[in-house]
Amino acid sequence: MYFFRKKCMKKKRVNILILSGMMVSSLLCMKETSVTTLVDHKGYASVAITNNGEWMATGGSDQKLKLWQTKEGKSWVLMQEVSVIKECICSLMFDPSNTLLAVGYEYGTVVLLEKKLTDDWIFKQELLFGSNHFTFREQQIEKLIHAKFIGEFSDLADKLKDPIEEANMNKILNYEEIEKAENHVYALSFDPNGDWLAIGFGSGALNLWGKNGYGTWDFKKQYDVKADGVCSVNFDKTGNFLVTAGTGMHNEISLYEKKSDASWEKIKKLVVGHVGTIMSAFLDASGSELISAGADQTLRLSIKNEETQKWDTSCVFAKMKESIFSMAINTKEALLACGSFGDGKILLYEKKGKHKWVFARKIGYHRVSKEHNLKNGANCLVFDPSNDYLVSGGIDGTVKIWDIHQNKKTYSTDQNLLVEEKAN
Repeated sequence: MYFFRKKCMKKKRVNILILSGMMVSSLLCMKETSVTTLVDHKGYASVAITNNGEWMATGGSDQKLKLWQTKEGKSWVLMQEVSVIKECICSLMFDPSNTLLAVGYEYGTVVLLEKKLTDDWIFKQELLFGSNHFTFREQQIEKLIHAKFIGEFSDLADKLKDPIEEANMNKILNYEEIEKAENHVYALSFDPNGDWLAIGFGSGALNLWGKNGYGTWDFKKQYDVKADGVCSVNFDKTGNFLVTAGTGMHNEISLYEKKSDASWEKIKKLVVGHVGTIMSAFLDASGSELISAGADQTLRLSIKNEETQKWDTSCVFAKMKESIFSMAINTKEALLACGSFGDGKILLYEKKGKHKWVFARKIGYHRVSKEHNLKNGANCLVFDPSNDYLVSGGIDGTVKIWDIHQNKKTYSTDQNLLVEEKAN
């Protein structure tokens, strides 16, 4: 068990941007989308924002979790830097009450942090189920076979779940270190009521946790999605449906329905036409529109026929030049942003009527170079609740804030606007 250390809780206040009025005015007059680089997490940055827009969490390969608070919606102040587990941070999500933060790590552990009245975020609970994945060296396996502790095809991970078996194994191995295998927590999602937490793992498992009457969380159910990884989990706005998408060649979307306050049931698999990995999938508030983004460079719209209850999965409403790596839809479900891998391009789409999405504009590039590069691209995208800006966590580790209201000339002298440089 990892515990939160007091020395990590010391507040660190840093003003992110201070620009002269002349510089702000000149930049805001440009037609390109303005962008701020907030922080560098040294690789695969993740981002989450509370639904009231007050707090932002960032983390990445540097193993550091940073908590930011907005000041009048114009600048972000670093309030806290914490280190609960010395592992890369893969995903982040706030609950609807804005007082709970879920942090997903590279070896399958999820940690919950809770905000106190003092605005300190402290350790609440560690969700361990799903982290029992280990790597054994060949010499260790040979020792276990020689001692007749296992056969050639035994599941060592199952034995490690039993404390007695684990103790016997450690004696045979003379307490040699057993390494954990990577099992990235790719995706996290709270339901709208804050009663359920869905976790998507790199192992291909989907876990559902429920809040109990004591304010803590209990493991409820695991589904084997039979994919190389579950990279997208999203509840709909009613909290009655859950949508998951898998990586690898399992190009399916799974729908789950809440059957009671304590149970869920998998109701449907949808093959929506993507070839290969589906990076993200969202079900709208009406429950009749499913949007998905794939590594096949397409954005697809699947529409449910209310009379027949069948899904029309034939609509491709956008195709990019590179694989789509991330997607986000704003709270009003009127704007959609997607980011591509390789060139780092971020595009914005706008909803125009029922089941109709149209291209709005290019927001910019989250990239390290203009050429095709493995570090070009947004690992995740998040709209702020005010719909004034978009935040991207990059494959390169940087977190960027984009002003999505481009082409609007503003002659402001405010010295803390989210402006640092124009997009390339």
